[in-house]
Amino acid sequence: MSSGRGYSLFSRTAILVLLPGLFAGFPQERPKLAGTVTFYDHMLPALRTYCLPCHVAGGVGPMPLGTYGDVQPRAAAIREVVKQRRMPPRLGDPRYVEFTHVPQLTDDDIQLIDTWVSSGALEGKPPNRRRTSAAQDSQQISADVVMTAPAPISVPANGSMDYQYLIFALTYRYDRWIRAAEIRPSDRSLVHHAVLYVREKQSPWLRDAVSGVPYVPPEGEALRHTRNPKADILAIYTPGAPAMICPKGMAKKLPAGADLVLQIHYSGRNAPGSDQPQIGLAMLAVQPGKRMLTLQLELEEPLAPPENANLRTAVSGTLTADALLISMFPHLHVRGVPFHLDITGQDGQKETILEVNPLWLNWPLAYVLKTPRLLQKGTVLTWMGTFNNSATNPLNPGPAVEFRSGGSRPGGRMIGFFDVAVEPAVDPQMIFVR
Repeated sequence: MSSGRGYSLFSRTAILVLLPGLFAGFPQERPKLAGTVTFYDHMLPALRTYCLPCHVAGGVGPMPLGTYGDVQPRAAAIREVVKQRRMPPRLGDPRYVEFTHVPQLTDDDIQLIDTWVSSGALEGKPPNRRRTSAAQDSQQISADVVMTAPAPISVPANGSMDYQYLIFALTYRYDRWIRAAEIRPSDRSLVHHAVLYVREKQSPWLRDAVSGVPYVPPEGEALRHTRNPKADILAIYTPGAPAMICPKGMAKKLPAGADLVLQIHYSGRNAPGSDQPQIGLAMLAVQPGKRMLTLQLELEEPLAPPENANLRTAVSGTLTADALLISMFPHLHVRGVPFHLDITGQDGQKETILEVNPLWLNWPLAYVLKTPRLLQKGTVLTWMGTFNNSATNPLNPGPAVEFRSGGSRPGGRMIGFFDVAVEPAVDPQMIFVR
């Protein structure tokens, strides 16, 4: 479920994050093509830019691509998928708006890969014996506060668990501002996604849960809160997604007396495992110029009859104050296909901001606007998704049965997150209504 590739709400890449708020990005300039093309001189920088956000051990990519030993046996296959532009996975349709940190290969990039493979996929000389891998450090921010679950959480083999909720009790007696936050699983291969919520002092949510002890609440209780469009989200994690890093001059608020609630969706693997998640927070010493908020819209219980290939669904909400739109993170479960976000102004004019087709559950990305978009008070945001519950959908686990959404069940959950920036005095419980 990143603000940008420096922040924004979810991504299996990054979610994209999630933005200058949800997810973080793809830096690195690659050396110009000159002389013999080798792994260390040319391919390694390209991998860091385009591939390593996902293709690391435990990441969303099906195999790691961090070392020469990882890449060389797959050289021909890599060339094929990049020439067909199947990888990196397609991002939002560029006809509508421009996104920042878009990991799309240029013609020169593809030519470089083709040349490297055609010339024998040479290794070359490592520039530094201690740095021969493209793998990135799992800790992307320098945290002022680090909190670790008291004990590992056991995850069974080949099975999906109910969402686990973990309370991190805090003792702040005054408001704090968070400029960056990171969810750090100890075993990323087990985690489908995780969301870090702020639970304010007066909230009754999950008060039966003991701090530091994984908790599975009664069916429906916890999800009802998380489906609230104004549920305060601090960060989102998906494998390959960058940390939540707010743009300069912006931060998220952690009110006095609040706690943190970590919701984790474990998906399991062939063997049992365990995960001991950690939270990292970077503080801002002064009140920012803008407050970052992650808002969401979820369609509850979409129902698709068996063999329905075109169930169209939509959910809308209205802004009650001016806000800067920074990033978006769409999420559909396995039967979902295309997803897009429309905005409708007070004048009734509708505009598409984001369209993703196809949208793959296992490659969630955050879409960070190159230029934040001012949305005036009264603007309606509408997420629209289409579900294919037929045999024509190769990802459909059961076209002969109807499905409903809900929790970690493999149904038709449809949810869209977006990051906005507002004046610090704006009440987050009043900014957005359905």
